[in-house]
Amino acid sequence: MSMLIIGSGAAALSAIKAIRSNEPEVKIRLITNEDPPFYYRPMIPLIIDGSRTTEDIKLTFDPVERFDVELVHGTVVTINSDSRTVSLSDSRTLSYEKLLIASGSSPVMPEIEGIKGEGVFTLRTIEDALKIRAYCENSPKVAVVGGGFVGIKVSAALIQKGIKVTIIEQLPFILYPCADRISAEILSARLKKAGIEIITGERVTAICRDKGRVKGLRLSSKKVDADMVIVAAGVKPNAEFLDGSSVRFDRGILVDEYLQTSVADVYAAGDVVQYKELITGATAVGALWCNAPEMGKVAGSNMSGSKVLYEGLLPAMHASDIEGIAFISVGIIDDESGEYEVYSYRDGENYRKILFGGERIVGFLLTGDISRAGIFTNLLKNRIPIGGKLKDEAINKTLHYIRFHK
Repeated sequence: MSMLIIGSGAAALSAIKAIRSNEPEVKIRLITNEDPPFYYRPMIPLIIDGSRTTEDIKLTFDPVERFDVELVHGTVVTINSDSRTVSLSDSRTLSYEKLLIASGSSPVMPEIEGIKGEGVFTLRTIEDALKIRAYCENSPKVAVVGGGFVGIKVSAALIQKGIKVTIIEQLPFILYPCADRISAEILSARLKKAGIEIITGERVTAICRDKGRVKGLRLSSKKVDADMVIVAAGVKPNAEFLDGSSVRFDRGILVDEYLQTSVADVYAAGDVVQYKELITGATAVGALWCNAPEMGKVAGSNMSGSKVLYEGLLPAMHASDIEGIAFISVGIIDDESGEYEVYSYRDGENYRKILFGGERIVGFLLTGDISRAGIFTNLLKNRIPIGGKLKDEAINKTLHYIRFHK
């Protein structure tokens, strides 16, 4: 039996562990186009400000050695499910008996005039971070297009280097849909205090250049000076190699409850997957780090003889420290439909919001004081009902784990 994995992110690593647990002797090969292949992706921005090195964010162990994996450096260009082969860009062909597609995602580049060329970057890999760090040494003004977590983190790193940073977000507030208007207001105030300019409700229409060099950005109603641009406008699945294959793809790879694709013995996990959400049942692309390890574990288990169901994607799960303010949001945090009970409380920078669907927590958001976040996450992910006094305790911040100890 031979198993082939495309990708080296969190989903792939989790799958390897699951496979080895069931099949100690099976041959596992992993294709990656990153060097180094295994590292903590959320820590990439820290390379930019110099607080971490490439070595610092590598895994503390070598998966290749620990799990006896053959590492193949290359880029996948096609999959042929009839012959059970994968072709690489250098003309090599690898065969498989079972295949896992965990190829991750890559940054979206919007259709903006002047976006192609020197001085425009995205941040997804260690290589990206090193390029940004080198270029910003001679770029005193940086514009960040996108006010999501990547945009916020890279802005915070650049400020540490004494660079003037402007975030441009076309939505009314930053961090949507992970934050609501109130939490975004709290976090924006902290970012501005740190020296970051934030412009919301404005769309970038062009990147202005002079002799090829970035000189600024033209927005819907104004201009912004900049010597460098970082685009943080979301991600898309890495799935170009599926063109012409039998693997069904919509916005992501379509899978069943065992994370098997439309092709027998071909599985998918991580950012490339489109599946139902845990709370609403609506289909979505699972491009969140929190979903990847669980999907990898389920896919790897099923590839190696188990029969494990995947419950569904979390629509959101983010935990971070933003300029000294702790922030976490999980599940649904806005009730646009009016179908949920919403409880919120604010005291300065401390803000709590919990949403209930009947007796179940369907989402929560905490800034500043994040106590009980672990309890709420467990209740939400495992769909544990709470009612009456327990519900009151959740709202009043007195709910404790002892309540669920059997």
